[in-house]
Amino acid sequence: MPKKTRIEWNADDLRRAIEQAPETWRQTMVAYLYEMTNRGKVMLFEATPGKAGGEGNLASSWQAVVNPNGRLGVVVSSVNYAYWVEHGRGPGKMPPYDNIERWVHRLGLGGGRASGEEREEAHAAQGAHQRTAYKPQPERKARPEKRGDHDDTRSREDIIQAIRRSIAIYGTEPTNFVAKTQKRFAPIARKRYEDYVAGFAAALSSGG
Repeated sequence: MPKKTRIEWNADDLRRAIEQAPETWRQTMVAYLYEMTNRGKVMLFEATPGKAGGEGNLASSWQAVVNPNGRLGVVVSSVNYAYWVEHGRGPGKMPPYDNIERWVHRLGLGGGRASGEEREEAHAAQGAHQRTAYKPQPERKARPEKRGDHDDTRSREDIIQAIRRSIAIYGTEPTNFVAKTQKRFAPIARKRYEDYVAGFAAALSSGG
């Protein structure tokens, strides 16, 4: 089988080719966008910290979107805390109750899994005061540890509030995993674009 020869095209050649076969070019770019958005989705999934918890967590929330005209390909997250995982958050304010509760629920921490109705009741019981700035409470004496005590015996509510208080006091560090993934993704996208353009050029040259 003869080896394929790469065809080099300059900007003017490519512009004329696009004008000659706009539909072929559109199909080429749509295919490119679908491939690269799905590649980006996989790379973000692999790079996302804290994959524990299965369905509903940040890692599984990435969605590849290509618009009908094939002019835009993006990867977006369907969860509202992706920004804070990437950039971190400073101390001083508790994070939203729902986000922490769902994370704890997915991991099955704290006395077993609550039913959907029990979880909704817990959400409603928090009230607006849970979303205000954190105010340190007077230090309490630790109760004597009993034999058999371990983290699994703590209630889900205790765990949720402990996590929220910790974040309010210390904040969270940025992960920058999206920025790092974009840096790794850029040369891959550039190389694949060149491959698609070469394929388009070869198809036109062969009369395909």
